[in-house]
Amino acid sequence: MKSDIYFISDAHLGGDSADIEREKEERLDSFLDHVREKAEVLYVVGDLFDLWFEYRKTVPNCYFRILKKLSDVKEAGTRIVFITGNHDVWIGPYLIQEIGLDVRQGSFETQHQGLSFFISHGDGMIGRERSYRLQRWIMRNSVCIWLYKLLHPDLGLPLARWVSRWSRNKSKSKRPGWNNQAYREAAMKKLEEGYDVVVLAHIHFPALEEKDGKLYLNTGDWINHFSYGRLRGGRLTLEKWARSSHKEGS
Repeated sequence: MKSDIYFISDAHLGGDSADIEREKEERLDSFLDHVREKAEVLYVVGDLFDLWFEYRKTVPNCYFRILKKLSDVKEAGTRIVFITGNHDVWIGPYLIQEIGLDVRQGSFETQHQGLSFFISHGDGMIGRERSYRLQRWIMRNSVCIWLYKLLHPDLGLPLARWVSRWSRNKSKSKRPGWNNQAYREAAMKKLEEGYDVVVLAHIHFPALEEKDGKLYLNTGDWINHFSYGRLRGGRLTLEKWARSSHKEGS
């Protein structure tokens, strides 16, 4: 019986060079094969794609392999909860109806193996991101989305992809770890509200910290760290998907 719970985030598929994309997809493909056999639930904690934008009858065409694998995982009995990130803001019905994902906007609260969880991509949680929260509101506004969809997909999708890459490159230019402490403090505040575990992502910096018997997990990313969280038998661990053997463990 499958009972493990897994957490991944920030693969930003489609956002890097061909060699990096190949590495990401190969590792993710083998990881999902493992998850299909072991996981009761897989949480994708945002930014699986560097861009996801749906027109009524058109979706990005570069993610077929991973979408097929996610569908296979779902068909094998693993629930997949997709908590949207700042690069997943324009998700429509396709991932829900065709792939079978349980898509959640914002944060998600749940319980597993006797522990209460607060799970969120984390973007917009810290005070210094006020301008970003305004930007996010504009991008998620239904009128703005409708207006953007007036552009033909052959223009709208490449333009959105360029903006997405520009945004991520701008974030890369900041000092590494510049907001790790701020997100740690945000997580600690959520733990004080009574949760046993807070799971965040967004900053591409894997972390697992215990405080007073409670846990903060940051899932890191699937670009440089290939890190993920695993809950097994009530014990939460931070793991790395191995490069050479494509199996659990570093």
